[in-house]
Amino acid sequence: MSLRCHFDTNGWLQGPIDIDHQTSPNHFNSGFAAQAKGLVQHTEQGSRQGTAEWFMNPDSKVSAFFSVGMEGTAHQYLPIGKGFVAFAQVAGNPEFYSCECEDQGDPSTPMTQVQITAFAQILEACSARDGFPLQITDDPVHGAGLITHGDGGEAWGGHFDCPGPVRRAQRPQIVALAKAIRNGEAVAVWTTM
Repeated sequence: MSLRCHFDTNGWLQGPIDIDHQTSPNHFNSGFAAQAKGLVQHTEQGSRQGTAEWFMNPDSKVSAFFSVGMEGTAHQYLPIGKGFVAFAQVAGNPEFYSCECEDQGDPSTPMTQVQITAFAQILEACSARDGFPLQITDDPVHGAGLITHGDGGEAWGGHFDCPGPVRRAQRPQIVALAKAIRNGEAVAVWTTM
């Protein structure tokens, strides 16, 4: 079974992933680059449900393109390719997609295998659409690929420890799985549904 996903003509992720779509009120209507430079790994420091509610609250003034729960359930808060800019990583907002990952308030907890799978599916689909490489980068200015929120430093809101060293160290596994998804390789444990 292929785990590859794609974006429909309305910019919503479709395919073999447990995902729902809700448009967050917290965004700019235009200004996103024609092609993203990559995907930013964040940690929620809370629960999937709490993050979804916070992103849907106009008073919060925060959002992301995606979030993934520890059980592999994903949310998409803004469509891709429509110019929308999420409120996720300040100066990095117009050039990078963003994905929050549930940690139940403890970023030292590793991402679960199903969470990694959903994240890798999102990464692969974004990369396929926008053409950025499936690789790790730590350079928010000239780099492209999977980057952490903390890599953006002060310009990205000063969240230097996001997503934390444990989750940051899982990036090679995420990228390897995204490449395997692209190549049509599948292992039963990787499925999220």
